[in-house]
Amino acid sequence: MNKMKINFNIFILIANLISSNFIYTQNITLDNFSISELDGKVYADIKLGAGNTCNGIKLLRATDTVNFQEIVNVEGVCGNSSTSTNYNLIDENPILNAINFYKVLFGIDNYSETYEILILDFQENNYQIWPNPISSNGTLYFRNPLSSLCEFYLFKLTGEQLLTMATNDNKLLLNLHEIPSGTYLFKLLETNTKSEFSGKIVVNH
Repeated sequence: MNKMKINFNIFILIANLISSNFIYTQNITLDNFSISELDGKVYADIKLGAGNTCNGIKLLRATDTVNFQEIVNVEGVCGNSSTSTNYNLIDENPILNAINFYKVLFGIDNYSETYEILILDFQENNYQIWPNPISSNGTLYFRNPLSSLCEFYLFKLTGEQLLTMATNDNKLLLNLHEIPSGTYLFKLLETNTKSEFSGKIVVNH
């Protein structure tokens, strides 16, 4: 009789563990997932909704949307049964000069949507052109932390001005489908401080 009672208690314990594990990992919700870049690092802001908790949370990264690797692993209980919970995870070493894809795994098999971000290494040039050469459309990326007004000028090698644009952003879309293939010079002027930098753009249709 005692043996049957012990076996029954073990059965009840296992059933409770299976049931609680299902709730523990399946019913948690992801209220927010966003990524941003600062000084060459990627910051992931995550908010898990109030409800059942989960077992661990991971930040995954890939460069091809398929082969994700674990970047950050927060072990233990994630989320809270009564209040929403925020997590701030950091990828210290994203892949430079490439599109990085990120998603979150929380619990056993709860995945977020995949988000992408382009990480550029400006080095001493203070800018990056993506792609380079440009076939028709490209983007000039540069540092503009104060969102200052910046003016862009495109020239032939002879000095003839071809194009002028302005932006308060830290990037500028270059629509060069009407510009013949070749090498061109550009200048970017920050209007408040009058600081500027210049470089070359290669167009290859």
